[in-house]
Amino acid sequence: MLNDLFISSAMAQEAASAGSEISVSSFVPLILIFVIFYFFIIRPQSKKYKAHQDMVGGLKVGNKVVISNGIFGKVKSLSNKEPIVEVEIANDVIVKVQKNHISEVLLDKKDSKKESKKEITKKSKK
Repeated sequence: MLNDLFISSAMAQEAASAGSEISVSSFVPLILIFVIFYFFIIRPQSKKYKAHQDMVGGLKVGNKVVISNGIFGKVKSLSNKEPIVEVEIANDVIVKVQKNHISEVLLDKKDSKKESKKEITKKSKK
């Protein structure tokens, strides 16, 4: 009578084996979530990082830049060995900044005209 209250061991083993089957369809949502994360989060961030690295790599003495804290300045010297740039923010006021903290390189009016002409020619070639 006491044995009838509990599930027999054969029935318990059968239920456990039926629940342990893993199908491919159970992985489809996980794969879909990974694809969404890749295209909406990982890929744009890596493109943005690469564009920033290219911008920092193309710095030249005399470029007008914006530092990440919003200070405008002009590049006075670059160091190839160290990731440091000397930026003049006012007359005779020079600060040392890490290259990664330069958020933007500003174009002069002459440079912006050249860039706009290049963009127009690129668009017309396509």
